[in-house]
Amino acid sequence: MKTMKYNQYIDRWFEIVENEEIPVCEEQKMMVKWLKNKLDTENIIIKEEEIEKAIITKEKWFPYPLLDWEKFLDACEYGLYYEDGSLVFNEFFIEAGRGFGKNGYISTEAFYQTTKQHGIKNYDIDIIATSESQAKTSFMDVHELIEDNPKLKRAYTTTLEEIKNKTTKSTINYNTSNSKTKDGRRPRTCFF
Repeated sequence: MKTMKYNQYIDRWFEIVENEEIPVCEEQKMMVKWLKNKLDTENIIIKEEEIEKAIITKEKWFPYPLLDWEKFLDACEYGLYYEDGSLVFNEFFIEAGRGFGKNGYISTEAFYQTTKQHGIKNYDIDIIATSESQAKTSFMDVHELIEDNPKLKRAYTTTLEEIKNKTTKSTINYNTSNSKTKDGRRPRTCFF
C-alpha cells in the first residue's frame, strides 16, 4: 500500500503528472514541483474533512464522478490553509482546451458553493462570458440538476435568471462581459 504524503487527491495528481499518465505540459510539471516545495516548507494545514465534503457533495448530486484534476483542485481550494486560518489559494486559473471539462467543473463548483455543506451564507456566484449562451451553459447545468431532483427543488428557488439556495441565500447568476450589467453585484466567486 502506498503511503500518502500530502492528501490522496494531491498525491494522485502529482503521480499522474510526474509519471505522465496523461499528456501534460511543462507548466503542470513546474506547478507540481512548486507546490511540493510550498507544502514541504510552509506551515500549511490540510483539512481533509473540507476536501471530502466538497467531493462527496458534488458526486452525490451530479451524474458523473469527478476527474482526478477536479479532485486535485478541490483539495487545493477547500483543504489548504495557513495556520492563521487563511486560505493558501483564493484564485485559480485553468487554461485548457475544448472538451477538457471546464464547464462541468464550473457547474459542480457553482452548485457546491451555494450549499449548506460549503457553509457560507450569501455566497454569490457569477458566471461571466462574452456571449449570453456561453455564460448560460454551466448555469443551465445546475438549473436542470435542481429541476430534475425533487429534494434539490425544495432547497432552491430557480428562475431562468437566478438560482438561490433557500437556506444559505447564496445565488448563481450568469452575465456577459458588459460592465454595464454588473452594477450592484457583490459576487464571492466569478467564473470567466
